Amino acid sequence: MAKKIGYVIAFAAIAAIVVAVTVKCPAWFPVLCDIGAKSLERLCAYPMQAAFVLIILIVIAYVLLNDSANPLRLALGEDGRLSTSKFQFLLWTVPVIFVFASLMFARKGQVTNVPPNVLVALGFSLSTVIGAKGITVSYKAANRIVKPDGARDAMGNLLPSLVLHPGDLFENDRHQPDLTKTQMLAWTVVAIADFLYNFFVHFACYAGTALTTDVTCTSAMRNNFPDIDTTLMVLMGLGQGTYLAGKLVSTDVPQIDKITATLQSAPSAVIVIIQGQNFGGGTVTVNGVTPTELTWDPTGKSGRAVVPNPLAGTTIKVGDVLEVGGTINNVSFANKVQVA
Repeated sequence: MAKKIGYVIAFAAIAAIVVAVTVKCPAWFPVLCDIGAKSLERLCAYPMQAAFVLIILIVIAYVLLNDSANPLRLALGEDGRLSTSKFQFLLWTVPVIFVFASLMFARKGQVTNVPPNVLVALGFSLSTVIGAKGITVSYKAANRIVKPDGARDAMGNLLPSLVLHPGDLFENDRHQPDLTKTQMLAWTVVAIADFLYNFFVHFACYAGTALTTDVTCTSAMRNNFPDIDTTLMVLMGLGQGTYLAGKLVSTDVPQIDKITATLQSAPSAVIVIIQGQNFGGGTVTVNGVTPTELTWDPTGKSGRAVVPNPLAGTTIKVGDVLEVGGTINNVSFANKVQVA
């Protein structure tokens, strides 16, 4: 904690000095003022390079403050895998910061006319993150889906996998291709590519440095912020809506492969093991008796129930047949199991 506080103070001090020198430029510090003014002029002469350096500095600051060398940690879900909704929000945030910073350096701070479509795109992306999070949390609480928790450190912070798998962005929790994720990311990438292409090709128009006789600069471009094509906005919105709709209707149907029952001598009990797929939790009864102990494997592949022996006044022996039933993910089941 002390290390992080030190980093915050150091970056805040540097930022304060830069602002004081390049913006305020106090007369009582002429040498530093001159250096700052010249540095600002150089930055304004190469706005896109300066914006790129600014993003690199942000990444370095993140790495230092979070003790993590991987900025993709920002896109991790609660299960320690890459989250598609968070990743697409990150995809939009970086280019918008780059374009804004480039125009800020080119115009020396005068950037006020951000088009509504850009703000809507960021709003769409953020809404998708919040919506996906809300659906996952509520469905997991209702045992409708199986979502294993990721590993965490002693402080409760999420630990990313040693190797991040880009395929997680296009797959569901069972590592099967997910068309809704693929569609959303595809339209997001196409819209960002169109946005950046428009910015790079007409940079002089947006920066206000193009000649007034330049016919390639429309009135909507001069001294303005690059816009996002409305058609792409609609397609991107449809992709994000389809993704959220897919999460709304998704339910992990439990699949029971095998149920076993064995005797335990000390203390005397019957151990029932339920094996299968997509177990999010539920209830179990053995001959109508509720287990004294019931646990579910975090991976969603098994459940373990312990009932006392004698059971409901009857001593259970090897070869006896038990009725095991209950609900898993709110789906009822009933099976007869022979004690081994």
